[in-house]
Amino acid sequence: GLPQQILVTLRDVTAQKQTELILQQQAFHLQTLVEISQTLRAAATIADMAPLILAQATLFAAAYSSLFLVENPSGDLLMIGYYPQTELFPPMRLAAGQGVVGHVIQTGKSYITHDLATDPYVVIMPDVGPSLKPLHTLLALPLRFADQLVGVYTLGFAEKRLFNEEEGQLFEAVAEIFGTALHRAKMMETWDQDLKARTAELAAANESLRELDLLKSKFIHDVSHELRTPISNLRLYADLLERGSVLKRTHYQ
Repeated sequence: GLPQQILVTLRDVTAQKQTELILQQQAFHLQTLVEISQTLRAAATIADMAPLILAQATLFAAAYSSLFLVENPSGDLLMIGYYPQTELFPPMRLAAGQGVVGHVIQTGKSYITHDLATDPYVVIMPDVGPSLKPLHTLLALPLRFADQLVGVYTLGFAEKRLFNEEEGQLFEAVAEIFGTALHRAKMMETWDQDLKARTAELAAANESLRELDLLKSKFIHDVSHELRTPISNLRLYADLLERGSVLKRTHYQ
């Protein structure tokens, strides 16, 4: 009853494990994109949307994030907020082409630096400087809608970060979602402003028409009042000319 031979089969499962890890990462990335889309869908204005976009830094384990919007037609970049700052502040302006974000707008490509102190494109803004000091890696992503660049989103990491192809694709997808959402909000705000302006114009025109109607009524009243007496006199003398004494005809005329 004892075995005479033992057969051992070994199978290399490294490739299988790697495939499983890739699938898990892809599932996580898809879930991340869904959550971001659902979060931004509820925001109607840029003021509501910006804090939500900045807070997404936590999904990427980033210590810092900032959001810049392109100002038309000057091309200047307006920094409207950053994380971990909790509230939006008056926009800080960078001239077109200035800093890392200006370089991203000019090239239309993402930019990464691992040395903020010596990077030729980095511009330290006074109010934000303390938040950048502990960072080792800064990633800047162009935000676009179709072929139009609408802004730049940056992520800062406390440690040196190198990103694989899957992570790069995730950042590109996130940037596309942000760009589309911001463009939609901007268009809605523009339409709202246009609607308010048009409504104001219509209200002014309506008020002008009302005033003209009042003037018309006043004119008709005045003309009617001023003409009533002389017309009555004319009718009276015309009747006298027809029926009155012939001797007074010259007087009637």
